[in-house]
Amino acid sequence: MSNVSDDNFKNAVSEALLSEYTDMLPEQCEEHIFSRKFEKKMSRLIKRRNKIYYPFINNTFKRTAVAIGALVIASTVSVVKIDALREVFVNIKFNIFEKYSVITPADDKQVPETIEDIYEITYDLSGYEVVYEMLDNTKNCIEYLKDDISIDFTQYVKDTSLTLNTENANIENVMINKIEAIYFIDYKGYHYLTWDNGDYLFCIITNTKKETLFDIAESVKVLK
Repeated sequence: MSNVSDDNFKNAVSEALLSEYTDMLPEQCEEHIFSRKFEKKMSRLIKRRNKIYYPFINNTFKRTAVAIGALVIASTVSVVKIDALREVFVNIKFNIFEKYSVITPADDKQVPETIEDIYEITYDLSGYEVVYEMLDNTKNCIEYLKDDISIDFTQYVKDTSLTLNTENANIENVMINKIEAIYFIDYKGYHYLTWDNGDYLFCIITNTKKETLFDIAESVKVLK
């Protein structure tokens, strides 16, 4: 009898607690349906993350981490310096390592410490859509996309170091609006163009044609 009574007591307590716990739970909410605009934006962000240059343009933290990593690697691997290139690029310090290069402004004159003048591409980008924009004190970044063609434009303050993948790249010295610039194509086929106009450092990364890239770069002007 004792065992039967104990079992009945346990069952009664269990049913009472289960009922009380069930009453405490919120009613089931209807499944949330995201808007088409939100889903479209998420799709673009996912596509952006899959790009080879994403770690270098994602945010300040990642850029800083890459720069620190470059310094660590530099202390353990042999540096391949090309004196001829270092002499040509008088506006930019261009240190070439085995698989990457570090770009920093060469002069130390007084320059803006924050983004004061905002530059923009004035080249006709009809058909392109702005899929990413970010403006803070140290950089002005905007990305355009049309089908599989992307154009990523970034303006940096000169207190910036860019670490770019130049493994097996043919690095060229070119002129953009009478300013020396560094140009190369990475192993994924993306074109990189970097230059210093005296106040800011600029970088354009794209998988469009080289000629189009140069036209775009020459159209960069201060937003008025």
